[in-house]
Formats: sequence, C-alpha cells, structure tokens
Amino acid sequence: MGRRVSPRIAPGLAELQGRFAVWRSNKRRGARIPEDLWQAATALAEELGVSQVSQTLGLSYHTLKRRVLGNGTTETQRGPETPPPAFIEFPLEDVMPTAQCVVEFERAGFKLTIRLTNHRLDEVAPLVEELWRAGR
Repeated sequence: MGRRVSPRIAPGLAELQGRFAVWRSNKRRGARIPEDLWQAATALAEELGVSQVSQTLGLSYHTLKRRVLGNGTTETQRGPETPPPAFIEFPLEDVMPTAQCVVEFERAGFKLTIRLTNHRLDEVAPLVEELWRAGR
C-alpha cells in the first residue's frame, strides 16, 4: 500500500483552515460560526469552488453554496421584513351583488363586525376604506 498524498491547499484556504481550528478549539458547545469566518469562507468558495472549501473547512456544502449565491444571509443582514399591504383593492367592475357582506376590523384588542345584506361591494368598499382610515 502506498502513502496517501494530500492535495495542495491554497495559501488563503490553509490560513482560513487555521482560523477555523482556533475558533473550534475555543468555542462553546452549540455556538454558531462567526460571520467573519463565513464571509472569508464564502469569498474563498467564489474563488476556489464550494466543494473544495467546504471539504477543507468541514462546512456544509449546501449552506456554503447558498451563501455564495447570496441566499444565505442572516436575519440581521436582511433587515426588517416588508409589512403586509395596508389595504387590498378589489376590481369592482366584475363584482356581482351579494346577499350578505361581513366586514371585520380588529386592532389592539378591539373588534368590530358589520353585517350588511343586499349591498353591492362597490357600495361597501367606501365604508371599509373610511373605517380603515379612521382606525389609523
């Protein structure tokens, strides 16, 4: 049996491998990989390839690939989520008369329910808009 020769590791990757080794030897159980190490690994993966970097550093291939593609950012990097729309408009030209319409508003422990019969949506929509504005 011959001696197994390990492939040459790029200098930047070898340096980062050392940084990961230091972090792993000092980390608390369950600690997440610091963002600066992820950023360095991502930059090297863009240059050397995800497979080589993930294998050398002992990282998840799929997690590193997501980060390389730009989909692996953390919650704090993404910023706040876009709030849902405040008002949804219905196309009134296609609306048929309704037998009953229920309008409900709920805010900070206050709930208002209005039941209307034999009204068209184009007659109810202005009421809903006015109630929405008044509740702000």
